[in-house]
Amino acid sequence: MADQRRQAQVELGRVEAAAQEIRAIAAEGMLKDDGRVLVWANRGIAAFRQLSESVRSLPSLGVDERAARQMRDDADQLYAVGLQSLGARAAQPDEAARQYQQNAAPILASLIEKGAEQSQIEDRRARSALAISRATLVVGVLAGLLVLALFVRRLEATARQSRTEEALRRQAFTDALTGLPNRAALELQLADRLAEVRRRAGLPADAAPSQSDLEPPDERLVITMALLDLDDLKTVNDSLGHGRGDDLVRTIGARISATVGPHDLVTRFGADEFGVLFHDASPTAAKETVERVLRAIHRPVLLGDRDVRISASAGIASGVDVETLVRDADIAMYAAKAAGKDRSAVFSQEMREDALANLELTADLRRALSRDELFLEYQPIVDLHDGRVDGVEALVRWQHPTKGRIPPLDFIGIAERTGLIGPLGWWVMRTSCAQMRTWIDEGSARTDQHVSVNVSPIQLAEPDMARRIARILRETRLDPRQLQLEITESVLVDQPEALVADLTELMALGVRIAIDDFGTGHSVLAYLKDLPVDVLKIDKAFVDDIETDAGRARLTQGIVQLAQALNLSIVAEGIETAPQAELLNGLGQMLGQGFLYSRPVGPELAGRLLSDGQLAPSSEAPADVVKLRRRNTAA
Repeated sequence: MADQRRQAQVELGRVEAAAQEIRAIAAEGMLKDDGRVLVWANRGIAAFRQLSESVRSLPSLGVDERAARQMRDDADQLYAVGLQSLGARAAQPDEAARQYQQNAAPILASLIEKGAEQSQIEDRRARSALAISRATLVVGVLAGLLVLALFVRRLEATARQSRTEEALRRQAFTDALTGLPNRAALELQLADRLAEVRRRAGLPADAAPSQSDLEPPDERLVITMALLDLDDLKTVNDSLGHGRGDDLVRTIGARISATVGPHDLVTRFGADEFGVLFHDASPTAAKETVERVLRAIHRPVLLGDRDVRISASAGIASGVDVETLVRDADIAMYAAKAAGKDRSAVFSQEMREDALANLELTADLRRALSRDELFLEYQPIVDLHDGRVDGVEALVRWQHPTKGRIPPLDFIGIAERTGLIGPLGWWVMRTSCAQMRTWIDEGSARTDQHVSVNVSPIQLAEPDMARRIARILRETRLDPRQLQLEITESVLVDQPEALVADLTELMALGVRIAIDDFGTGHSVLAYLKDLPVDVLKIDKAFVDDIETDAGRARLTQGIVQLAQALNLSIVAEGIETAPQAELLNGLGQMLGQGFLYSRPVGPELAGRLLSDGQLAPSSEAPADVVKLRRRNTAA
């Protein structure tokens, strides 16, 4: 019996020690919300493990069952409060935590007070009841602590998830370079605005209204947006580096934001493209705003130690459908570029019809490359002094099986925009070289005559461009000295360093290099003497006015003198009248081409003209001819 009593005292001591630890934890944790609930819960769990091992032996001590039952009821109530707060946390987590502490505190205080009173009783049965009360208190407090711990843990997880979701949302809808909303954000805003349009129009929320649904037109129910594309951003990237190009894009984005209305949404739509979603603006008002934006864009931007100017082309469209609105603005933007850049255009139905026609023509052109619908004509290049035929320029033509002959003006631009100019240009190169070899083999062409072929920037940008041309020359057995490549002036400005090595390699083979349309693009005067060039071709724009425009005549004379100083040959394009030929011939030794001498002709007649070797001016009337060339228009 004595041994049992001593063992009971040991167990009671352990129970009381564990209960005291948990009671302290509970009092501190429930009454002070300073973020340490998880720490208190962990300490409580450790103490409870010690207590649970000792409390198993207590029933053998003759416990007061009534007192123990009361304590257990109090603990159950405390546990219920915890569960109730846990259930409410999803709806109002802050309020649930407050109510839990408020409701739990009185119960804890009561239990602690009862424990203090009973601690003065020496009776063994009372001390047994005290031990049980503290044990049941532990169970209730521990339950409450665990509920709070779970509550806090879930609150923290929810906060982390919210922060992660917010970061992902910002990343998904924000342009990293400019900090502006991106295309996805614009389309989301468009969808919201269009839902409002449906509501105003009295249409079902899930119905996409057509324009006819909103007749008669009400500008309040129409959304207007603009797409702006920076003209020639590639020039800045290639000449100053992509870092400076990024600086320029950031500056332009800030200028657009500062120019539009406070409720208009400015977004970065793509690499060099921005979008503006107008807030309750008519197409007329939107165009006025866009014109202000274009003027702001055109102001100089300081990049390093350089003042750089850039322009933009803008398309404006209104509508009630996201996909159609963006498409129409894009169509209008390309119409503005086609009209000369640095301007805006408002979408019209005619533009859409033209775009559909171009889409159809693009598909036809892809097929034409594999169906032998393309062919070449050749325009003679003559010495203006004596009419000697120096060579011919190859010009591509298209005979459509159902639409007849397609003007080059209608398909060359499409080829440039779609990238088809690359395969088309290589086809022209190979066909021209093969034809020149045929003329030589037939005895039609002399070995000092040449064929001149226009080369697009897409071809020039290919890393194996020089090797590819050399391979074509080998495969067609054409002497490199009988091939002349024509490249536009602006291409040399855009990427001079990238081209010099390839052009130098080709010149070493004997290929002649000509700058086409000299004087109309970006000037290469600053480094013309350092470029591997043999020929300057004076653009038709100078020749047209040379008889009546003294200033243009002096400019032409200056070009001739420059070429002579650099020991370059000169070719004047677009000669249509005898007075033009006489004036040009008077400026010095010069070659020329134009309808005054011959229209572009087929291979058979071109061979005869080369064979004759002499070509007198004719009286043929002028007509439009477009050569295969790349105008370096930004996509």
